[in-house]
Amino acid sequence: VKVYFIDYGGYATIDENNIKFLRREFGELPIQAINAKFANIKYTQTKNDKRSITVINYMLNKVMGKTLEATITGVIRENDVFCLDVYEITTSNNNDCPSGTRIHLNTRMIQDGFGEYCDDTKDINVSLILYFSI
Repeated sequence: VKVYFIDYGGYATIDENNIKFLRREFGELPIQAINAKFANIKYTQTKNDKRSITVINYMLNKVMGKTLEATITGVIRENDVFCLDVYEITTSNNNDCPSGTRIHLNTRMIQDGFGEYCDDTKDINVSLILYFSI
């Protein structure tokens, strides 16, 4: 069965034996996530690429438990994906970064070898700032 997860917006194919009824009050909640990607970064996965788990772990390490700020720099219209510039906001002094320093995770991801630059927002003019913690 193809299911849509209303809490974070993803699709998956699930064996029908693993389908459970959702309590009615949870089914009436709005979607809790948006389709988004890091702006101007491309990650190309090759067949049998074992690096994808490394990239996932890298990203989890960069965002879990952190205070983040994101600016929507554009929307890729063919699939309605928001392009985000994502910043970690440091909460304490460490590694020569005072509390409140904004670290641009898009640039950091490229510098650390987990993505390549691509100009996917050049023709789009959108600006909205989101603040969130994961």
